[in-house]
Amino acid sequence: MKKIYLPFAVSCILFLLFTSQNISAQCSCSGGTSPATISYSRILSTTNASSSTVSFPQFDPSNGTLLCILLQDTISGVTTTVIQNIGSSSSLFEDSLIVVNGINGPHCSITQVFNKIYGPTTLGAGISTTFGPDSLFKNAKDSSYATDTTGYNGTGTVNFTYTLGGGLIALAGGVNYDDQILTNYWGRFRLTYYYCQANNSQCANFNATKNGGNINLQWQCANEQSNVNYQIQYSKNSYQFSTLAVTPSSNEGSQATTSYRYQCAFPQGDNQSLCFRIKRTDAAGDVSYCPTRWLNPDAQGVEGCNIYPNPAKSSATVEFQQMLTGNFSVELVNGSGSCVQRSNITLSNSNQMNLNVSGLKKGLYIVFIKDPIHSQQACSKLLVQ
Repeated sequence: MKKIYLPFAVSCILFLLFTSQNISAQCSCSGGTSPATISYSRILSTTNASSSTVSFPQFDPSNGTLLCILLQDTISGVTTTVIQNIGSSSSLFEDSLIVVNGINGPHCSITQVFNKIYGPTTLGAGISTTFGPDSLFKNAKDSSYATDTTGYNGTGTVNFTYTLGGGLIALAGGVNYDDQILTNYWGRFRLTYYYCQANNSQCANFNATKNGGNINLQWQCANEQSNVNYQIQYSKNSYQFSTLAVTPSSNEGSQATTSYRYQCAFPQGDNQSLCFRIKRTDAAGDVSYCPTRWLNPDAQGVEGCNIYPNPAKSSATVEFQQMLTGNFSVELVNGSGSCVQRSNITLSNSNQMNLNVSGLKKGLYIVFIKDPIHSQQACSKLLVQ
């Protein structure tokens, strides 16, 4: 039976399809694989300043090669307008209020224009009237992306300037009037980096999962060398890292792949999502990194998952943030919102499940994973080639 997933499925599909697909189409890694992403959000509190600065962390080049960036904003504003007739006689006034919002950063900008007509209103000589407060724009969304990443690489910050401009245009009543415009605005801004992870053949398959109050870390290294140190690092923002522990290499000189396992507790006082990575330093002092992994200490059930390889041809692996036990339902939904594949998968103290996508048509799908124990559902995009 055909099943339509509304409204949750459609909203998730629209966001992932039209945002991620459009960007990923122009920002792809070697072999056409989808890039990894790092996102930062900022909130602009209510203000009536003519300009405000919104700052984001720069992209740390040690994570890989930055391909492009996506800027998104959601803004709201309330405007109060006062018009006074300064002429010597009564007059009929009609005015057009124009408010221009803009946010500008390196090679990336968003401009939004809002308009409202006031009047016609008859004002006697010296008389004023007040219009508003009006919600001239409410949760207005827009986005812009750039492939020129100059100014975004580094370990500092990249600044965007939000400006507010505009004014009144007299449509009727002549020019003998004074006006006063006050706009209070606020909003949310999000900057996403699309990048190819560092190609590090010596450090691979890094995995971070939660097991109770502990973190289980695993990674592999081929052709291990002597006098190599691995620093286990974590970060709250993915660009400022602290070291949890240091462990030396093992199986020195082996031609086989060496597997490493390490368990530690979440850092004290940190109850937010944390980013983990492995920093490898060899005897010559050369440094390389495993790709980063995010963990949420409060996550339950299927909350938080990654899918790889992505794009996939015949099969894909779903990787969760913690070890899971139980029965889970998996549904793949196409761009029309129709479920095209449904299955039940049982896990026993595992953080991975395999998906067979060999029978699916090429295209972008949304993978829905339902956890009946915790009444949770996670979704993630999967491109089938």
